[in-house]
Amino acid sequence: MHLVPLFRELKSLIRHSTHSPEFKIVRDFRDNLNQVYVNYPPESEKGREGTEKLTQAYAQLLKLHREEARKPSNRIRHLQKKLEDLQHIFEIWNKYVTIVYMN
Repeated sequence: MHLVPLFRELKSLIRHSTHSPEFKIVRDFRDNLNQVYVNYPPESEKGREGTEKLTQAYAQLLKLHREEARKPSNRIRHLQKKLEDLQHIFEIWNKYVTIVYMN
């Protein structure tokens, strides 16, 4: 049926729209933090040291990313991308609803 590919694409677009660069940084931080915990117990000296260094490094990375994102040209580019994504979601949704009503 025609609904499954449209629904799959719609779901993918919505999921993609929620994954910002900041989200990716935080996800990478969590993944790397879990690696530290796998290799060293959190109570150990190396575990605490690794956690502290990783937290500081990612806090700095997140701060730099936010400063870069605040620049007007980057904000405009980001908003334009979000609007284009939203327009695409509406187009797919319209096709989906049209097929549902036809049945």
